[in-house]
Amino acid sequence: GMRVIAHDPYAPDATHSLDDLLAEADVVSMHAVLTPETAGMIGGGQFERMKDGAIFVNSARSMLHDTDALVAALASGKLGGAGLDHFEGEHLPIEHPLVGMANVVLTPHIGGATYDTEANHSKLIADGLAELLAGGKPDNLVNPEVLT
Repeated sequence: GMRVIAHDPYAPDATHSLDDLLAEADVVSMHAVLTPETAGMIGGGQFERMKDGAIFVNSARSMLHDTDALVAALASGKLGGAGLDHFEGEHLPIEHPLVGMANVVLTPHIGGATYDTEANHSKLIADGLAELLAGGKPDNLVNPEVLT
């Protein structure tokens, strides 16, 4: 099995401070939204505090981590690997150092593109249209003023 630990400054049930989590986790996986407080939250100092050989995964926004610091941590062997699904500008140039690293998995911002996600989106749209055609308001309507 795998023991999961968490850091979240807004969740009282999160189990660890960020520094403690970085020091203890074998895999650090980012799932934060990008805000002024979270931009650049993982940089050289944080990568240095991670366990030797740890894996860093960021399937959220690239601006949460310092890409140059990540490249340095991977190249030095401090980190064992990384997985990234988002890049500044949406893609990495072919000559970017991360592209040639054997211990890095890169996906083109498709981490959430699963069959279930597509099916759920389609159902949500169809249900909303059916509700509109029946004279009602869709449950997920974000601009109700357009129906007045």
